[in-house]
Amino acid sequence: MRRPRPRQVTLRDFFEKIDNMMYGYGRAPIVEGTKVTGYRLVDAELVQDPVVFVPLAPAEVAELRGILGLPADAPLARWLDAG
Repeated sequence: MRRPRPRQVTLRDFFEKIDNMMYGYGRAPIVEGTKVTGYRLVDAELVQDPVVFVPLAPAEVAELRGILGLPADAPLARWLDAG
């Protein structure tokens, strides 16, 4: 009998779904059991590279502090520093 919701959802499940979406273009998953263990290339033109985060420039960090209403010398949370 199928349950409407899984008993628990782990971060691994969440990130595997993101990986499957990101790496699925131009590739076919290699499934062993219930897990995706790798990918084989199907169409190289469709392949998309993973996202790369670039740190904000000092001027952009200052602008972000202004938007958030923080003082100019206030530390900025590192997760906000993704350009």
